[in-house]
Amino acid sequence: MEASTIIQIVLGSSLVSALTSQAIQFWQKKNEITKIREFAALNLSHQLEDYAFECMERFSDDDLATQSKGAADEWADIPDFSLPKDDFSKFPIDLADALFALPKEIKSVKKEVEFLNGTVGDLDEARRVTTRGLIRFGIKSLKLSERVRDIYDLPARKAPYGSGTLMEALKSNEGRS
Repeated sequence: MEASTIIQIVLGSSLVSALTSQAIQFWQKKNEITKIREFAALNLSHQLEDYAFECMERFSDDDLATQSKGAADEWADIPDFSLPKDDFSKFPIDLADALFALPKEIKSVKKEVEFLNGTVGDLDEARRVTTRGLIRFGIKSLKLSERVRDIYDLPARKAPYGSGTLMEALKSNEGRS
């Protein structure tokens, strides 16, 4: 075998080895990034579901306060919601937009309630706006959670509530608020 053939074989083998090594490293890094994104999506999904649960609980507390004329509990307020500090740049733009808008929508309704309650002095209308907001934001956060789970192929989760699911409980009260 000639020296040039041996050199070509060695160089060719080295090149194949280097390319294979780079491909494996790329695949491992891509897999790691995918897992980080999936975990962030799972975390966000759970935060949205927890928020919906909190909204339903506050709606139920308000309902109890109404039935007891304030003796059994206090009237509810809308809880705050803030997004985790994760990277949403890989989310579909309409989903990212809805996620970014949710805390602003909540803040806007809370300011309306504050205005009705404090400046105008219309407690009944303030309570109606609050209970409508609790149901609306509960449903919206569950729908956003479902979209996040669908996009990242996370297991679907039907949050139990009473004898049914949280979504059923929220929707059954949608007209009452």
